[in-house]
Amino acid sequence: MFRRLVFPILIVFTFYILIALIGILITGQDFFAFYAIESIMDQESFFNDAEYADIETEDFIYYGITPAFIVLNLITAISLSGWFLFGEFTGIQRPGEAKKFLFIWVGIYLIQLILFSGAYWYFLEFNSDVVDYMKQAYSLSAWTLATIINFILFFILSIFLSSRVLKPALPTSFILSMYYKIRGVTS
Repeated sequence: MFRRLVFPILIVFTFYILIALIGILITGQDFFAFYAIESIMDQESFFNDAEYADIETEDFIYYGITPAFIVLNLITAISLSGWFLFGEFTGIQRPGEAKKFLFIWVGIYLIQLILFSGAYWYFLEFNSDVVDYMKQAYSLSAWTLATIINFILFFILSIFLSSRVLKPALPTSFILSMYYKIRGVTS
């Protein structure tokens, strides 16, 4: 149980805590505040005074980006942990039994994506402390990039940390089986 459940969950939480801490560390630096003013934030919503621009930038970072880093990584870590818990408590004993559970992995990811998107939009668009600070064009491209990176990390961690019997329930198994079926038909 430790190797199939506890160890992967510890690795996932450690990994996402490190990502959140690195993100918080980077956003706390002066170069990021300058980058935020120049590229991310909508300068038309600033006051004319430079002092207020600094305050608004700090508010955007501390009330918008920092909690978003924490919550987005926490949502993904909990979702992956849910996948590992599902694999442990379904009673799958052989790898062939897991093929029918691909929809569970997809469902967990889609629920995670909905929560991820909701948290992203809440902290960076609807939060009363940072509302109207982010440029709309940047917001959509940042959400798209965050979603792609999130999927890649979710997928890779699922592949490497899922137990041996649960791996056939991952999309790679389905894609490979379709490839071999197509290849077998055309050969």
